[in-house]
Amino acid sequence: MFILSYFRTGILGSGLLSAAVLLTACTSGPESGQSTSATTDPVPFAEPPSRLGNPMVYTVFGEEYRVISSSEGYRERGLASWYGRKFHGKPTSSGVTYDMYAQTAAHKTLPIPTFVRVTRLDNGRSIVVRVNDRGPFVDGRIIDLSYAAADRLGMTEEGLTPVEVKALSPYQYLAWHPSLPTQNAQPLSASASAAAAPASSLRHDQFLQVGAFSQRQTAEYLRQRLSDRLGPGVEIASSADALYRVRIGPLREPEDVDRLRLALVEFGIDAIYLTQD
Repeated sequence: MFILSYFRTGILGSGLLSAAVLLTACTSGPESGQSTSATTDPVPFAEPPSRLGNPMVYTVFGEEYRVISSSEGYRERGLASWYGRKFHGKPTSSGVTYDMYAQTAAHKTLPIPTFVRVTRLDNGRSIVVRVNDRGPFVDGRIIDLSYAAADRLGMTEEGLTPVEVKALSPYQYLAWHPSLPTQNAQPLSASASAAAAPASSLRHDQFLQVGAFSQRQTAEYLRQRLSDRLGPGVEIASSADALYRVRIGPLREPEDVDRLRLALVEFGIDAIYLTQD
């Protein structure tokens, strides 16, 4: 599980997470307390994507992950783990409080929130959970279940269980999914941020940096996604510190500041900086 109360803040500014990453052991014994015998599956419903926890890319322990733009068609098999009392009452990466007695889950790349069906491969037992967190960041594990979900699958003793995870409709689509309408995305002629200098002080040699990454492939992924949605003006600039910086500019029209800021926030990006060439 990924406990991060300010997932959006700073995640794309340097390409490195500046918050504490907590991983569960997922091998602790059963939790005591409230019974889960009366717990029922959540009913999937259409809801907007979370403003937290849905960056295009993020980095944990030096590994870069890409959040997929749609849950439609997602289906995967692998190991499920679970997390319980140690994280009960703490914020998840989507900002909501973790409740070990609710049927929720953490996933590395699915949009938040997404409803999925988790089926044990050894006995066919199946439940529905709502993905609202990031993780597990351990090789071979594809989903981290809440205690209630794990208990209903009968896997709290094992800790790890082979499962199939399948996304359910209504599917979740993030702001940069190519099938979404683009009426709010106009070609760029300028860029700035909420935390940028006043418009009157903007200069033509300034750029808006939205990400810095150690791998050019990741930077190119972000550049292409932003270009597809916002139009021309998104580029990659390398630097002496061996980082590939995704930036927008050069700045031309200060009146575009608010329009671009709102567009980037819709992408889950608000860690943005003004830089000079």
